[in-house]
Amino acid sequence: KLQKKSTQLDQVLSTLQPRKSAMSPGTGISNSLLPSTLPLFHGPLIKIRIEPSNREYTVSKTLLCNESPVFSAMFKGNFRESQEETATLQEMDGVVSIQSIEALLQWLYLRTIHFDIDNEFHERHIVAAVELARLAEMYGFTEIESQITRYIKSRFA
Repeated sequence: KLQKKSTQLDQVLSTLQPRKSAMSPGTGISNSLLPSTLPLFHGPLIKIRIEPSNREYTVSKTLLCNESPVFSAMFKGNFRESQEETATLQEMDGVVSIQSIEALLQWLYLRTIHFDIDNEFHERHIVAAVELARLAEMYGFTEIESQITRYIKSRFA
């Protein structure tokens, strides 16, 4: 099943090859930009499993490990996670939840923070952002901190 997803991703990514005609002269954008960044979104895939919800997410190992020293140690070290290519996280109130994991993965791939909460000004946005901050701190995602701060501040503006 993982191989099938990888093949589908290969097909999608093959359409994203840089084309000289699409580049503006003098932009400074290198032809090697996509080939150098695509491996971060592709390459070896690992699984993150959330228990007891039994949710599972397939994630780029390279992308995850580049952002988190904790996941890097898990998947690149001599640990069970490395051999099984799966990390099982236990839900923890106020830290590890489906919502915080999905927000973290969204940030990892898109560099945006968004929560699926109906009311734009609802206090649940703040609670969700704090939970995301705790999760990020637990796993060593330092690059997300300033964006979470901006997100929380925007809710009070």
